[in-house]
Amino acid sequence: MFIEPRGVALHNRTRFREWLGAVRPVLDDLVVAHGGIVLRGFPIADTADFADFIEGFPPFEGGYAGGRAPRATVSGRVMEATRLSSGVRLALHSEMAYRRDYPGRVAFFSRRTAPVGGETLIGDVRNLVDEMDPALVRRIEALGTRTAINFGPKATDQSASYGHMDQRGWNHSFETDDPKKVETLCAERGLQPIWNDDGSLTVLNVLDPFVRHPRTGKKGGACRQGRRPGSQRPRSCWLSLCLHPSLLAAPLDARQPWPGTRVAGASCQAAV
Repeated sequence: MFIEPRGVALHNRTRFREWLGAVRPVLDDLVVAHGGIVLRGFPIADTADFADFIEGFPPFEGGYAGGRAPRATVSGRVMEATRLSSGVRLALHSEMAYRRDYPGRVAFFSRRTAPVGGETLIGDVRNLVDEMDPALVRRIEALGTRTAINFGPKATDQSASYGHMDQRGWNHSFETDDPKKVETLCAERGLQPIWNDDGSLTVLNVLDPFVRHPRTGKKGGACRQGRRPGSQRPRSCWLSLCLHPSLLAAPLDARQPWPGTRVAGASCQAAV
């Protein structure tokens, strides 16, 4: 669903913040009803504006320590898009669904649109489990899922881009150089850390394969990303997000598809 301001009042930052505080429950309802919303034409021109916008939503208390994707904090709760080489493709997934605790929403902001490529595919798979063979759903539920995530050895610097997520140093992922602190963070999150002989880290996690939406009660896949060498394949996804204030001056095109739309150049994101 797309939302644009009418008139000029909401182009004022103060009025916009007041409006956001008043209508946030409505925005929450729209996200649940439509899977995601796009805000256009509002006064969100740079990262500071986006960070201010995000403060209108409750924070994700779990934090990103131990997150899979290599990215760094830009400002406050705003983080970079994934630092991966241009030839690496990311499969459709739900943010941090490889963990027991993950954000209920993700907001994207395109500060600078890529002149070529740079598109982020947003898909709606809320009915995926309903369309699966019930026998297959029961089989998956009986087996459960286990994820194994790899982090590289302790590193001095972060790369501007990585050829593979496994190359990021564990100290950058967990935001600490202390292995004992890493083990404490893992214990708090229900994770099993395994220190490898080369100094790298593997983290195991046993999870339920399906989750229920906290408001609707609808069963959905929690997007445990199964990966074979050379590929990344999502098993199933539950999309309960996304806000995307982008293309601020662009007119709303009612022909643009949703779900399954492409958002150009999602250069920042925040878990909310």
